[in-house]
Amino acid sequence: MPRWTAEARERQRRLIKEWQPWESSTGPRTEQGKEISSQNARRVSISDTELIGGLRKIRHELGAIARIQHRQRIDEAWDAVIASFNK
Repeated sequence: MPRWTAEARERQRRLIKEWQPWESSTGPRTEQGKEISSQNARRVSISDTELIGGLRKIRHELGAIARIQHRQRIDEAWDAVIASFNK
């Protein structure tokens, strides 16, 4: 996405001020509707605890993959050394 220049931001600000989208907002109008919609983010977002737990699991799995790859490189190096002696 291209960065907005100062001129583009100013132009957009003027257009929005002229357009006034907040005048035709269709958000909740009743207190009950406002209460319900105020909980939308909680319903669809992941909690910090879940996020941290997921990230820890990914870090653990990446560490396991790195250890396997390291072991494979060591094995390949030893295979090359053994092969050189068998010539």
